[in-house]
Amino acid sequence: MRTLIIAQHVRQSTQAVPLAAACLSAALPSELKQQTEIVNLYPPVDIDRVCRQLLDKQPDVIAFSLSLWNRDTLLELARCLRRLQPQLFLLAGGPETAANCAQLISDGFLDGIIRGEGELSFAALLDCLNRGCLMAGIDGFISAAAPTTTPATTPATATCPDLANLPSPWLTGVLPLSPGCGVLWEVARGCHFNCSFCYDAKGHRGVRPLPFERLRQELELFAASDVGQIWILDSTFNAPTQRGHQLLQLLLDVAPQTHYHIEAKADLLDSHTIDLLAQLSCSVQIGLQSARPEVLKPLQRHINPGQMRKVLHQLNLAGIIFGLDLIYGLPGDNHQGFCRSLDFALEQQPNQVDIFPLAVLPGTDLHQHSDKSGLRAQNTPPYLVEATTSYPIDQIEQSRLLAAATDIFTTADGR
Repeated sequence: MRTLIIAQHVRQSTQAVPLAAACLSAALPSELKQQTEIVNLYPPVDIDRVCRQLLDKQPDVIAFSLSLWNRDTLLELARCLRRLQPQLFLLAGGPETAANCAQLISDGFLDGIIRGEGELSFAALLDCLNRGCLMAGIDGFISAAAPTTTPATTPATATCPDLANLPSPWLTGVLPLSPGCGVLWEVARGCHFNCSFCYDAKGHRGVRPLPFERLRQELELFAASDVGQIWILDSTFNAPTQRGHQLLQLLLDVAPQTHYHIEAKADLLDSHTIDLLAQLSCSVQIGLQSARPEVLKPLQRHINPGQMRKVLHQLNLAGIIFGLDLIYGLPGDNHQGFCRSLDFALEQQPNQVDIFPLAVLPGTDLHQHSDKSGLRAQNTPPYLVEATTSYPIDQIEQSRLLAAATDIFTTADGR
């Protein structure tokens, strides 16, 4: 049985690594793995041409990794495949399966979707297809034969109970390495926090770190392969603080020559963490989102502006490159409040300020309770905010223009 896993990236870059697809492939039994191929796509995608190229590989199963940036294209590709070869088994997984499952199946003429961490469920599904057995009881799997998903009938999101049992896509060679290449490095899953606009913590609570010995072996492999940059995939690597210390010391011990991209929670950056970061070649991204506590609190996020100033000043004194994220369009905020947050961010002298419009992602608490704040947003990707009770459409446009101007005058290598 031949299986293709399709990953469409935002663009060709060192970050265009099909990590999710590779995790699925690495977890398959050897017989199924040998018959599985990852196909990378980059925009613009010629649907007819790609469709025929895929069919030339004579697949039995095609699985799509759906994110908000590729959903429309990949569903169009799925429809084309269905028309040309109706007997194909078409499957989807990824963040876009978090909500509206029946609509997703209908839009793509899919045979089913897997919600959540798909390694074990994907392997079980392929095994059933290979042996011709029933597909009932697979965690997170929703079949086109029964796509209705009310809160009472939606299956639990698939979760891998023991990450130590999952093979590494890097150590198994599913993802190749070459000198100077970039690596997306998963060191943990989940998040300690439960921000209303994010679903990093959905499906389980807290953080589940990957085994430390696996991380050491992967890092040794990266160092031996002369990897140029590593993006550490962990929403807040320094929560809890001790785990952050241990990880940073590992980076210094094994691969100090590599440049690291790290996300951090500012109020958990203690002096020892800052000392370790100062010894690394790294850039640290900090999610400020807003400098207004009264805006963040209803979103299950908190900020102490005084403590934030102190920590960011310490980063500057230590010579650490850092950037700040801001979001405009948050419920309870307005353009004037966004301007105050931007002023606060610039006062901290970051190396970069990244500004984003609010994305009201399906499956998040904010999406589910959008009516409470008069929140209106696009109902198709990228789900951008259109207006809220406190943030009317004309102010959203003002903030968009200010964000664009800020992007022109702030750069990643200077202040």
